[in-house]
Amino acid sequence: MKEMTEEWERLCASDPTLQSEREREHTRRMLAAGWPMPRPEQLCYTCPHARRIVAYQRVGWLVPRDLKPQPESQVQPSRVILERRLHRVEAEAEHLRVQLAERDEGEDT
Repeated sequence: MKEMTEEWERLCASDPTLQSEREREHTRRMLAAGWPMPRPEQLCYTCPHARRIVAYQRVGWLVPRDLKPQPESQVQPSRVILERRLHRVEAEAEHLRVQLAERDEGEDT
């Protein structure tokens, strides 16, 4: 390995255009590691030619937004639905009146 490294360094010194700086650094690391198999790293020739990101497209919120209550639709409910709702509200109001009356009787005693 030492002999290979020295020979390679002499070759690079005699012809600096033989390899790019990036390739020389890769070869130095591989020689220092003793050309292990499988290789711990591979030179990628596509990466230097890849384009940089110059734009992006929004894909949505990272955190879900708080949902706002939807406005009631403009369609009027049927009469039957309105009557049911009215009976429920009247029953609730009657129940609250009874609770108030019980509370007033409890305070008087």
